[in-house]
Amino acid sequence: MELLGDNGIVSNSKFIANTAKNLGGAIHLDSEGSKINNNIFLNNINTISSQVSSNNIDCNWWGNNASNYADKPNEYCDNWLFLNATADPNPMELISTSEISFKLYLYNETAEEKITEYDHTLLPAINLTLSSTKGTIDKENIGLDEIITYTPNALGSGSVTAMIENVEQTIELEIIRQNPDLSFEDQETTYNKSATINIQYKEEATGKVNVKLEGEQFNYTLRDLELNTVLSLGDINSDTYTVTVEYLGDENYIEANATGTLTVKKIQTEIIPTKDTININIGDTSNIGYSLDPEDAVGDIVFTSSNESVATVDSTGAMNAMAIGTATITLALSSINYEAPNATVTVTVSKKDTKITAASVTTTYNVAKNLVKTLKDNKGKPISGVQVTVNLGSNKKYTTDKNGQVKVAIGKLVPKTYTAKISFAGNSVYEASSATAKVVVKKATPKITAKAKTFKFEDKTKKYTITLKDNKNKVMKNKKVTLKVHGKTYTAKTNSKGVATFKLTKLTKKGKFTAAITYAGDKYYKKLNKKVKIIVKAPAWKTVARGSKDKATVKKIQRALKNNGYYLSYKGRYLKVDGIFGVHTERGVKQFQKSRKLKVTGKVDYTTAKKLKVTK
Repeated sequence: MELLGDNGIVSNSKFIANTAKNLGGAIHLDSEGSKINNNIFLNNINTISSQVSSNNIDCNWWGNNASNYADKPNEYCDNWLFLNATADPNPMELISTSEISFKLYLYNETAEEKITEYDHTLLPAINLTLSSTKGTIDKENIGLDEIITYTPNALGSGSVTAMIENVEQTIELEIIRQNPDLSFEDQETTYNKSATINIQYKEEATGKVNVKLEGEQFNYTLRDLELNTVLSLGDINSDTYTVTVEYLGDENYIEANATGTLTVKKIQTEIIPTKDTININIGDTSNIGYSLDPEDAVGDIVFTSSNESVATVDSTGAMNAMAIGTATITLALSSINYEAPNATVTVTVSKKDTKITAASVTTTYNVAKNLVKTLKDNKGKPISGVQVTVNLGSNKKYTTDKNGQVKVAIGKLVPKTYTAKISFAGNSVYEASSATAKVVVKKATPKITAKAKTFKFEDKTKKYTITLKDNKNKVMKNKKVTLKVHGKTYTAKTNSKGVATFKLTKLTKKGKFTAAITYAGDKYYKKLNKKVKIIVKAPAWKTVARGSKDKATVKKIQRALKNNGYYLSYKGRYLKVDGIFGVHTERGVKQFQKSRKLKVTGKVDYTTAKKLKVTK
C-alpha cells in the first residue's frame, strides 16, 4: 500500500484518507502499555526497534493525521506513528454503503520506504469510539484495523470520527447521487402505430426521460416521458433509428444517457386483386379493383401495364382496352409502413362481338319503304361508319349511319319474296356477323279512269278514251289496254299522258252497252278490270220512203240524187224537184244505193242519207 501524503489518497486502492483532526493532546504508553496522562509530546520512537525485545517502549506519539504525518512531533523524533482512516468507496452513492477502517502507520524519514503499516506488536489493544454524520454505522466501538459499514442517508459531506481519550481522527465521505445504470439494447419491432422501446435502469430511479430518434428518413423527439421500463413512442414510421434515451435524473440518481438502434419494420401486406384475369373488348374500359390485407393498411397502389399498345391504365386503376392482345397490369404498393409483393392482373383484349338485326318487311311496288338493318356491338351500342353488304339478288355495300343503321329502299324491286342476306365482314375492332330478313314486294294496283260515254248514232268512228295511272297516281305510258263492247274487242296503248284511245268503229247500233276495260298487268302491276256504260243514241235521221209527206226533206233527197247523177229524167221528160216521193224518186234512190253498195231498199235511211249528205 502506498499513500499520497498531501491529499491522503492511497494509490492503487479505493481508500480515500480524509483529514483527521488533531486535538493537540498526547498519549504516552509505558512499557506495559499503560496510559500515561500528560500533555508533553514524547521523544521520537527511534528506540522502538531496540526496545521491542525488552518490551520497553518509553516513547511514542499518536494523534497526528494523514495530512501532516511528515511533521515531526518534536525535534528528537526520527520515527513516529500516525493514525489514518480509509473508506471504500469514497465518494459514494447515496443508495450504497462504504467500508471504513482505522489503521496505524509508521513514518520513518530516514528509511527508503518512509511510510509502512504498523503491526501493533508493541502496542496494547486500542479501542476507538465512533460517531457519524449524514449516515449510520453498524458499530460504535472498534479496534484498529476493524472494518465498519457506513450507510449514508443524505447527500453532501458525511463523516465518521474515531476518538480515544481526547484525540480524534475523522474521515470525510462525499455522498453523491447514484448512477441509474441506464442502458438500451438494440431492438426490432414491426410498425403498429403504438411503438415502444425497452430500457433498463435501477428500479428505484424515478423522473423523466427524453427520447430522440434519428432515422434515415424520419426524426422524432419525445420529451418529458415518464421513466418506465417500457417507453411508448406512439405512431413512429418504419425506419432504422439511432435512439438516444436521456435520463433527466432525480434527487437520488444522476442524469444518464443510453443509445442503441431501433428498427421499425414495415408490416407485411398482401395486395388482393378483385379479379386475377380480365377479358375485355377493344375500346371498352374497366377498373382494376383490389383490397389490402390487413384492411387498414395505408399506401398508394401504383399501376403499370406491360403492353400499353394493348391496354393502358392510369393512377386510379382505370384501364382502357386499345388493341387485340394480352397485357399484364402490375399493382405495386407504395407505403411508408406497409410492404407487399407486387400483384398482377392478366388482361386479354378481344374484338367486340357484333349483331345485325333486320325485321322482315312487306311492301308494295312503287311504295317508298326501306329494309332497315342495325349493327350493334356486344353492349348494344350502334356501330357507325362501317360497311355492310346487303344481297337482294346482288351484293351492294352500304355504310352505317350514326345509329348503326343501313336503309335499303325496296319499293322498286320486282315484286316477289326475297331473302335478304346482310353481312358485316368485321375489322380490327369488331367481329364479323350476319343476318337474314324476309322481304316481300307485292304488285302494285294501278288505276283506270274511265267515264260513261254517249255517242251519236251518226258518228262513224266513236272514240273512247281512258287514263291509266299507277298506285302513286302517276301516268303509265305505253301500256296495252283492251276494251270489249257489244261482242267486239278493241286494243289501245297509253300515250305519254297515260291515255289510251279506242276507236269503236263497229259500234253501229243504237242502244246502251257495258264496256269492259282491262289492263292485263305485268311483273310490277296487278291485272285490273273496269266496266263503264256506253250509249249510242238513236240517229237523228228518220227513214224517208215513197209516199212521205215531208216535202222539204224529199226535195233535199231529190236534189242530192240529181247532184249524184240520179233522178234526172224519165222517158225524155225532166224530173222535177217537187217534194213528192214517188216512183221516180224511189227508183233514183235504189240506183244510188246500188252504186254505193248499200242495201237497195229504195228508202233513204240514215246510211243512205249520210252518203247523200242529206240532213233534215
